[in-house]
Amino acid sequence: MNELSPAEVAVRGFLRETIEAVRLELTFSITVHPGEPTRLEVVFRGRDTLLLTQNEGDLLQALKYFANAVSGFDENATDRVVLSVRD
Repeated sequence: MNELSPAEVAVRGFLRETIEAVRLELTFSITVHPGEPTRLEVVFRGRDTLLLTQNEGDLLQALKYFANAVSGFDENATDRVVLSVRD
């Protein structure tokens, strides 16, 4: 069994708590793309995915900002956590 990286644990926890607190009907998966730099790709699915993409994707962009902040990655590396939506 693969051990989760600290960044993945932090992002997974943040997203799980946020989705639960806001009561969104969403699930997500995280794929780790190792290398320099390491990148986490988060894909959302579920009934409330439309909410993430409304208003030019403001909610998705906000989640991306905070996911990058909690990841522990270098603060200048704002695109190390990438979020997307699948139907």
